[in-house]
Amino acid sequence: MNKCRWLLPILILLLLQACSSPAPLPDDRYYDLRPKGLKPMKTAKKKAVHLVIRRPRADALRASRNMVYSRDGLEMRQYHHHFWADRPDRMLERALLDSLQQSGLFASVGSLPLQTGTNAELRGEILRLDRVRSGAGWKVDVALRFTYFPDRNGPPAFTRLYHQKLKTRDERMQTTIEAFDTVVGELLHALMLDLSRL
Repeated sequence: MNKCRWLLPILILLLLQACSSPAPLPDDRYYDLRPKGLKPMKTAKKKAVHLVIRRPRADALRASRNMVYSRDGLEMRQYHHHFWADRPDRMLERALLDSLQQSGLFASVGSLPLQTGTNAELRGEILRLDRVRSGAGWKVDVALRFTYFPDRNGPPAFTRLYHQKLKTRDERMQTTIEAFDTVVGELLHALMLDLSRL
């Protein structure tokens, strides 16, 4: 009789454990950065130099493929299931190469210097590439700093901060990515305008 008294609760616990199953984990999501609105620059004079694009720097938080967010604008966190398709510094480098090659501002554009002739250089830094809670919704906060050297062995012509925030249309991550694409495209367009004025 004593054995049956202990056996029954154990059987009930085993039965309950077998019936319960853990909640499924959310799927990992991957997003590409595709800046919008970049157009060739209409400039009368193309710079007769090769432009070297250095891969932009980023702090450890923003160099990761995990997307960065903040609920209060102060404490930064990383998503566990929302990732950039590649590291942000590499995606921004590709966007810079594509947009500046199509801009027509330079004789040529690449990630390596040429052995002959003058090599200009563009260095960048990702300061912010964040999704931030804004009231009941979200906004994107993007800050990029660029330094342009007309001759990569000489002093810089300028160092400028390009910073913009944009509220998203709704709560979905897809509209956040669209906002990132819009803002990064506008910041790169502003950079190309500054380069065209030199």
